[in-house]
Amino acid sequence: MALTEKTKYVSNRLIVDGTITADQVKTDSLTANKFTGATEEQYFNKFSGQSIGFNTYVTLHEFDFPTPELELVKSQSIKVTFDGTISTGTPSTVGSTVYLYIEVKVPDSIPFREIGIFTHESFQSNNYQRAYIAGNYLNRFGTGEVGGISTYRAYRNLRFQQFYALTASNAVANNSFATTDDWTSVSGTFTSEYAVYGQIQQDATADNAHIYQQVTTTAGKTYRFDKTVYSQSSANAKFYLSTSSDIADAFFTSTIASTGGSSQHNVKIDYESVYVIIECDSPTQNNLIAVDNVNLFLTEPRTYVDVSTAGGQVIATSVPTRLYHHPFGSASSGTWKVVKTVTTSVRTNPYTHYLTIDAEAFLGIEKTSHECRIRARHFFSGDTLSITYGTVMLKSRMTGEQNE
Repeated sequence: MALTEKTKYVSNRLIVDGTITADQVKTDSLTANKFTGATEEQYFNKFSGQSIGFNTYVTLHEFDFPTPELELVKSQSIKVTFDGTISTGTPSTVGSTVYLYIEVKVPDSIPFREIGIFTHESFQSNNYQRAYIAGNYLNRFGTGEVGGISTYRAYRNLRFQQFYALTASNAVANNSFATTDDWTSVSGTFTSEYAVYGQIQQDATADNAHIYQQVTTTAGKTYRFDKTVYSQSSANAKFYLSTSSDIADAFFTSTIASTGGSSQHNVKIDYESVYVIIECDSPTQNNLIAVDNVNLFLTEPRTYVDVSTAGGQVIATSVPTRLYHHPFGSASSGTWKVVKTVTTSVRTNPYTHYLTIDAEAFLGIEKTSHECRIRARHFFSGDTLSITYGTVMLKSRMTGEQNE
C-alpha cells in the first residue's frame, strides 16, 4: 500500500539549531544568524599610476566579475571612477576630449535571455517601434541590444508605468450622463442636461443631494477614478467610493471646487463591488453641481520600450511577440565588447588640470562571471593624462528571476 505524506504545519514558532535545506522557504518573517549565499554582493577594485598619451588606447585596469554566489541569477553592474591630471605646460587654456570605456569579453557561450512577450503599440520617429508588456520587466534589460533569438536591434526610451489605465472597459455605466439611467438619486433633483452632462441640484431637505451607482470591481486591484465638474454655482462637488450606498461607509473621498475642473486618482480597491457616489456639497436650496466623465478604469503595470526597426521589425504589429535581451549584440565570442562609453569635453586650467570621470554599465541579469577591462584615451595633442586614483565597484543584486 502506497504511503502518502501529509503536509506538516507549524502554528507558532519553529526554532532550528542547525541547518534548513529547502528549494523554497515561504514565511512572513525569517531571522537567522547566518545566510549562506548573499542576496546582494559588492566588490571593490582599485587602480592608479597609468599614463595616457595622445590618441592612444590604454588599458587602465583588467579584472573578472565574480560568478554570483550559489550561481543565482542576479543583475550585474559595473561603476568606474577615476581622478586624473593633465599637464599642458602652457599658461593658455586648452580644449579637447577624454574617452572612458567599460569593456567585457564576449564568452564562448554567448548569453541571451528572454524578456517576455511584447505587444505593438505604435511606430515612433527615426525608425523605432513602441511596444509594451504587462508588469515590471526593467531588470531583464541591460547594455547591448534586444530582438529575436538571432536578431539584434538597438532600443531606447525604456520605462515603467505603475498605473496604466485600461480605458477600453469602464466599470461605471452612463459615465457621461447622456441620460439618468444607471444612477440612483437621493434627495435633490438629478437631470441629464442636453444629454452631455449630469446636474445634481439641492432641494429643501436637510440631506445633501447626491446620486450613486453600484459597480463591479476586482478586489486587490488599483483603479483610476476620473471625474470632471463644470462651474455652475457656489457648491463644491464631492466624489466617493464606498462599500455601500451610504456616504458614511466611504473609503475614498475627493473634492472638486465650485470653480470646476478635472481630477484623476489611482485607488486600490479591496472589494468585489463598490458604490460610486457624487454629492452636491451644499445645504443651500437650488445650489447645484454639473458633473461629467466619471470613470473607474482598471489599471495594470506596464514596461514600455522603443525597438529599432532598422534591419526589419522584430515585434509583429498584430500578434504579441517574444523579445530577448542580447548583452553583447552580434559580437563574436572572444572579442571585447564596449558596453559603456563616456565622452567628456575638457577645457584645462593653465599648466595643470585636474578632472574626474565616471561611467556605469548595467549588464542585465545573469549567473556567470565576466572578463572585464577599463580603457581610456584623449585628444590633447602632445600632452599626457595621468591617472592618480581609480576605483571599480561591482554589484550583483537579486531580482527574483531564479525560475527564468
